[in-house]
Amino acid sequence: MKEDTRQPSYLALSKSAVRHIEAEHAEVSMSAIGVLKSDAASFKMSSAGVTLAGTNAELSLSTATVVAARRDITLTTAGGQWITAGNNLAVRNGGAAVMAARSITVDRGAVGLVIAQHAHLGDGARVLLEPRRGVVLAGSFGVGALCATLLGFLLRRRR
Repeated sequence: MKEDTRQPSYLALSKSAVRHIEAEHAEVSMSAIGVLKSDAASFKMSSAGVTLAGTNAELSLSTATVVAARRDITLTTAGGQWITAGNNLAVRNGGAAVMAARSITVDRGAVGLVIAQHAHLGDGARVLLEPRRGVVLAGSFGVGALCATLLGFLLRRRR
């Protein structure tokens, strides 16, 4: 007996907890998802570990650890840790630790690090590190770690 491995074309999920989902279009409401792979994804009052969208992703009143979309991502009163979009990333009342996209628009939100060709920060938007400052900070941590390692090596050698 052959197992049907085709993914559903449309999946609506409400008040559920699922480890892994694959669908062409997924609408998730009041649910928790481990990994979601879909062409288009929409979250409302939900939480996701990893979301991979072939085209667009939309989060409203939701959180995610990682969101990656080939085209656009829209966050409305939502947030995450790593948010990456191929084209546009629009944020309203939300934020993320790291945002990367061709164009980023943030209105009333906070971002740790912005990586974009064009970034528009509206009223109430805060950014901790821009790419240049992030590289300087990472470089200084790297030099500090190298110095600590060399010092530890030299002190061990003396004994």
